[in-house]
Amino acid sequence: MARDFEHIAVGVTDLEKSVEFYTKVLGFSILRRSSTHTEAGEIDIVYVHRGPYAMELIAVQPRKEEGKPVESAVSEARMRVGMNHIGFAVDNLDEELKRLDKFGVKIVSSSTIPRERFVSKYRAKPRNAKLRAITAPGKKPWRLAFFTDPDGVRIELVER
Repeated sequence: MARDFEHIAVGVTDLEKSVEFYTKVLGFSILRRSSTHTEAGEIDIVYVHRGPYAMELIAVQPRKEEGKPVESAVSEARMRVGMNHIGFAVDNLDEELKRLDKFGVKIVSSSTIPRERFVSKYRAKPRNAKLRAITAPGKKPWRLAFFTDPDGVRIELVER
């Protein structure tokens, strides 16, 4: 079972404008900045927090072929503006996937991401243990799995 609510992710069109809004207008603090390259294109991520709650702001610069964005399930899901997914921390992803299977939940994607894949540009040192887990460099890779709720909202399980 999910151990704890971990974060909510929001797709944005202008990352810096969104960071400024959430930090200056709503009083969030920056936890971490990172970027990675995927089949969808360049993905820039900023985690912000207020109290013990984190939000992942995601901006995608889609890879283009012949001047047009590459069409793929990954790029389509990550380029959406608005809520992208809700993330829950789990202690053991394999056990949780077995439990979900008993309910007929279909996993739409899963991956193991080496921590070094996300090149951190900025990392805060929060006091809250949950927030430290999001920013900790560590050696253990992040294991992720995504599925959807009955209305199609993407849910991420993350074992850090």
